[in-house]
Amino acid sequence: MSEERLFEGEVTKILFQNSENGYCVCLLTDADGEERTLVGTLPSLSVGESLRAKVKAKNHATYGEQWQVLEFEKALPQDTLAITRYLASRALKGIGKKRAEKIVERFGADTLSVLEHSPEMLSAIPGISARLAKSIGEEFRTQFGMRQVLLFFGGTFGPKTSLAIYNALGSSAVELVRKNPYLLCERVRGVGFLRADELAQKIGYAKESEQRVQAGLLFALSQAYHRDGQVYLPREELFSVAAGLLGVEVSALEAPLEALCREGRVVAEDERIYLTFARDLECEAARRLLTLSSIKLFHKIPRAEEVIIKTQEAEGVEYSEAQRAAILAAATHPFSIITGGPGTGKTTITRALVRMFTDLGMQVCLAAPTGRAAKRLSEKSHIDARTLHRVLEMAYTPEDSTPRFSRNEENPLSESVFLIDEVSMVDMELLVHFLRAVKPGSRVVLIGDADQLPSVGAGNVLSDLISSGVFCTTFLDVIYRQGQESAILRFAHEVREGGLHALKENEGDLFFLRRATAAQTAATVGELLSRRLPRAYGEESLFNTQVLAPARRGEAGCKNLNRLLQAALNPPSELKREYAFGDVIFREGDRVMQIRNNYDLEGKVPGELGLLTSVQGIFNGDVGVIRAIDFAREVMVILFEGRMEVEYPFADLEDVEHAYAVTVHKSQGSEYDTVVLSLFGTPPALCRRALLYTAVTRAKRRLIIVGSDDLSRRMARDGVGSGRYSTLAMRLSET
Repeated sequence: MSEERLFEGEVTKILFQNSENGYCVCLLTDADGEERTLVGTLPSLSVGESLRAKVKAKNHATYGEQWQVLEFEKALPQDTLAITRYLASRALKGIGKKRAEKIVERFGADTLSVLEHSPEMLSAIPGISARLAKSIGEEFRTQFGMRQVLLFFGGTFGPKTSLAIYNALGSSAVELVRKNPYLLCERVRGVGFLRADELAQKIGYAKESEQRVQAGLLFALSQAYHRDGQVYLPREELFSVAAGLLGVEVSALEAPLEALCREGRVVAEDERIYLTFARDLECEAARRLLTLSSIKLFHKIPRAEEVIIKTQEAEGVEYSEAQRAAILAAATHPFSIITGGPGTGKTTITRALVRMFTDLGMQVCLAAPTGRAAKRLSEKSHIDARTLHRVLEMAYTPEDSTPRFSRNEENPLSESVFLIDEVSMVDMELLVHFLRAVKPGSRVVLIGDADQLPSVGAGNVLSDLISSGVFCTTFLDVIYRQGQESAILRFAHEVREGGLHALKENEGDLFFLRRATAAQTAATVGELLSRRLPRAYGEESLFNTQVLAPARRGEAGCKNLNRLLQAALNPPSELKREYAFGDVIFREGDRVMQIRNNYDLEGKVPGELGLLTSVQGIFNGDVGVIRAIDFAREVMVILFEGRMEVEYPFADLEDVEHAYAVTVHKSQGSEYDTVVLSLFGTPPALCRRALLYTAVTRAKRRLIIVGSDDLSRRMARDGVGSGRYSTLAMRLSET
């Protein structure tokens, strides 16, 4: 790691500046006249300002030596020459070079004081009206407010987060946070309780202050909801987590929790504690599901059995009893569920339903939760499938960084039939948005595998709907796909049942490579991708090969595997540009994945006649390849999902990571010809049957498990259930 240094000087030139994210490239000239190029988050920087910055050296592939800013303080220019340069740089709208000279000539060293306290005095200068003088003063005070915010928060959070605080709370951020530092947890992305608490301790907040304890309780519930997928927490568990977080006795939590309940921010039902919005979402989901399932259909299908026979003849297949029951349920019920493991005929049923409803003149909407799942669905059903976000016409509002769905109760979807696949990935919030947009009288058919991992977001939707016993559900348990010859399918069903036979090294399409250590496991994965698989199946086989691991960390986890695989599959080259972001090097040709929803980014996809059309939003789990790195514009060009081209700003690269290896959670909704599963040293919390089952069922042609067979048996045996706290099933069955 390069040594950190401290530079002081005057900003003499702005080479590049992005007003939205604060990224800046500037020249800093010190007292001895030496110039240095500084890069980093330096919001609202202007020529003429004095800067004191902690930096470290970095070498730019095109521009040579630069200095990355880690922390900084800036001061307004002090002498009249620096003030003139500052104003002449158009730091304030309405002031250019000539006007700056006139202002400084009149007010001298008091110029900045006049701008802040008496801007009306500017109107004494010819060409500056009273209105313009007022506008200049307001803008200067806004910039001064930003300066104060950056100075106050910079020591705790750094420039990028300080800018986010200013954008969220405005120039009064310091005053607001002094009154309640825990406001940062609620209003600023990237500031959790621990960082807000660090600031609170600096400004003297007591350990057991009610604001602190309330913030700790809300943080524990929020973490459970957003990170762990829990709709609620049992009171005892909440108190245990919060007391450990806050370092207080459990008795100190009772009164603050009661206050949160009185304020309506938290709801207590028996011993269950919910964030209010989470409880409301679950209640709304139950109400809408029951309403949808009880209302008469727009289009009834007389003699449904005869229609199914005609569909069977048109498709050229013979449906089993269970498949026929699933099709009949979809034909006669407003709301039905089809669930089963891999190879049990879900795709056959989906194709039958598409043909049947289309032949009857009904509008069919085919959708899935993710882009990859929708793409698979399109390929298998032979009609266009979309993501639920696209179906609901998601729009983005930069003002509050919140996605909005154009389709809702006031603007419902026009289709009368909805076939939704991979429903195990649908969380509570997405379910509610979908239900709001469906007209009562429509048909909804949910299709999925309830034994897979639950959604990344909160809730346990598919399992809860099935276990409620309220809706017509067809269970598929007979294997059809690849017949009984697939060792992958047999293995998947053994995992599902919780008992594994002794694994052989080579059993048809299933391979097991035992390794004694994590290092050996990682080395073998690297060897498979770089040598053995290309030699056996050709270089092109790597395009649809995916390495999976349960965990990110550890020697056999995704982070280390990505480092090894990048070095093996896409090594440094003079022909490939690369960019260092933190401790990660992104290189042209790298395989990458989006790790959180970004509704602001715009992609270009091929449209009619080869013309490109704009699509808003890149979503968690989208996979792409870095096509180009453009240093001049500070962007990477990433081709997502083989068709959507996105210009990705360097400043947003915290939302992207390498995808040579991905976690099993991130692979949901995808299938790959070959899956290489790294299985060694998995943390106990991830040793769950659903995780192993999900990993195994991603493989279509080959599954290669590298690591410990003891671990695979333990995962299959342990962790029954989703581990999710939710009450949707209870609300459905008790209503």
